[in-house]
Amino acid sequence: VPPESVVVEITESQVMEDVDRGSGVLGIFGSAGLSLSVDDFGTGYSSLAQVKNLPVQELKIDRSFVTDLATNRTDRVIVTSILQLANELGLRVVAEGIEDEATRQLLLEMGCQQAQGFYFDRPLAGPQVLEATRRIPAKLRGAPEPPVSLRERRRQQDAG
Repeated sequence: VPPESVVVEITESQVMEDVDRGSGVLGIFGSAGLSLSVDDFGTGYSSLAQVKNLPVQELKIDRSFVTDLATNRTDRVIVTSILQLANELGLRVVAEGIEDEATRQLLLEMGCQQAQGFYFDRPLAGPQVLEATRRIPAKLRGAPEPPVSLRERRRQQDAG
């Protein structure tokens, strides 16, 4: 598997227990060409100053903010804020805990590019993954294209 196809996840709380050590370990993975992700983002005690210095490419919004997204205004504000922060920092975002089409659609409208959860499938053994990937496109047919990030728009404007 090419290194750029691998995403190493570390929970926010693990990184924040020892920021220097966590950043060092993440740096080793990053220098090997692996993508790095902060899992359960928003549930730990990280400060924005610490987040900006982590050598990561992705934030995973914890399911605790996603589960009631359609009915809980506070969760929508938090998810919107994380999406804006990540967009401005040039980071990918994955929303965890998608369990229905309404939540998936709401996240798309909010600008979330990637999602995971039982709505797509349950955890699978290796041999079952290929078959599952064949089912996903049919489930998502008609999904709108993800919006272009502000950073990408600025890059296009500067180039054009």
